[in-house]
Amino acid sequence: MVIQFGLTRGRVMALGAGWLAASLVVPPEVPLAQLVMPQFAPYFVAGMTLYLIRRHGTSLPLWLLLAASWAISLVRVRERVLFANPGFPVPVPPGLLIITLAYGALLMIALGATDRWRRRWLAVAGAVSYPFYLLHPRIGFTMIRYAYDRTGLPIPLLVVAAVLVLLMAAWLVHRLVERPLSPALRRLIATGTLPRPSLTTTTP
Repeated sequence: MVIQFGLTRGRVMALGAGWLAASLVVPPEVPLAQLVMPQFAPYFVAGMTLYLIRRHGTSLPLWLLLAASWAISLVRVRERVLFANPGFPVPVPPGLLIITLAYGALLMIALGATDRWRRRWLAVAGAVSYPFYLLHPRIGFTMIRYAYDRTGLPIPLLVVAAVLVLLMAAWLVHRLVERPLSPALRRLIATGTLPRPSLTTTTP
């Protein structure tokens, strides 16, 4: 709906603020929660806010929206850790630290602190980030729990191993699925039609 009316700075900010507010008041057991996604809404809103900071610069409303997203993220991750039942103890402080460091790193990128970095691996890391995001929740957790039940190895070691396996899987998804399909998807988004396959003829 926002795209239909135009993605202005004010409309995106209003969407982010409304989404955050809804994530706080919508009960998790009602069907609407499937749309609001209370556990993950602050991350999406933070991403929208950081994009606005990158494009338009900082302002007090954007700082407040980002701070609210960060605070709600900490509350949500604490709830998830406390109510998790993976079969082994999960401490809360590392989750809070990781979330805070992630916010700090992305804020520095949005403010331009890394604009001079010109490394090929950064492009590769950016390309695999979305496939990794899609793969990691269920597959990663299942891998870690299964490996822990079967081997009893230290959890940090299993986490690192799962991350490496999923990074390789994410790269394969990018290389074998995203790259071949991206031209057709761009055409579909831009025009609403898919490109027709070209027919080549050979002369005898």
